Amino acid sequence: MKSYRGGVFSFIKNNRLMIVLLLAAVVVCVLAVFGVIYIVEHLSAQPETIVTSDTDTGEKISFSYGTSDNQITVDVLSDVEVNTLNNDNFTDIDGLKYYIENGKKASFAGIDVSEFQHEINWAAVKQSGIEFAMIRAGFRGSTEGGLFEDGVVRANIEGAINNGIEVGLYFFSQATSEQEAVEEAKFLADIADEYSVTYPLVFDWERNEESDSRTLNITPAQVTKFASAFCKEIEKRGYTPMIYYNEYYGYMLYDLSEFKDHKMWYVQYSDTPSFYYGFDMWQYTENGQIDGIDGTVDINVYFER
Repeated sequence: MKSYRGGVFSFIKNNRLMIVLLLAAVVVCVLAVFGVIYIVEHLSAQPETIVTSDTDTGEKISFSYGTSDNQITVDVLSDVEVNTLNNDNFTDIDGLKYYIENGKKASFAGIDVSEFQHEINWAAVKQSGIEFAMIRAGFRGSTEGGLFEDGVVRANIEGAINNGIEVGLYFFSQATSEQEAVEEAKFLADIADEYSVTYPLVFDWERNEESDSRTLNITPAQVTKFASAFCKEIEKRGYTPMIYYNEYYGYMLYDLSEFKDHKMWYVQYSDTPSFYYGFDMWQYTENGQIDGIDGTVDINVYFER
């Protein structure tokens, strides 16, 4: 019996040309198939291009913090109102700063005070040209977390109102939860209910950097939630809420897109403000000199908007 192996070799020997042609045909077919696949994939990929969103402008804001060498860059929030103030419109009149539009005052001059200003002669303050006062109503302890009323808040409210000065109130917050922020809002509104308060009620959260501070490790997302809870409670009580912040807090702490419908109080000690986003009140000095107040006091501009 002839072996299978021998039969195969004999077949190959006698049909060598046919086998070579057959293998060549197979190779050509395989290459053709892969060529078609490559061409189809290549052509289908050609229309794809990198598309940039129309709302992604790529704009950046740079500001210095602490020293001019410490530059911080942040993205522009496209859904937050931009500051449209014309800095050429600021002018000083009798020691107070005003914003002028079409030749007329478009702002009000005010101060913010607490028990640190001691006893105030409000009649003299009125005569100096002050039209409103933001008065500290209370504060929360930075370590134990208790609520405290400002020692002269009632005397200040009554003195201001009795002399024709409009009043707003602020609370120095050390809240570490939304519940505490609501508690502070209620504390503030309860005092406002006793008087004719026409200006906003303000959330003034400032981190205490001491090692035993309750606010030391609070995150920006948390503070934004605290401020939002405060504002909602103030609105529920029938008052206008406002948030106080400086440049760093405005860019790095608060998500300002959460407060598009709220009043904002910005602090920057300078001749003109440079904050990118819009605000309603500007605290421009902590070294103001006002008749009726011993020592220095913060002075503010409240814009007609």
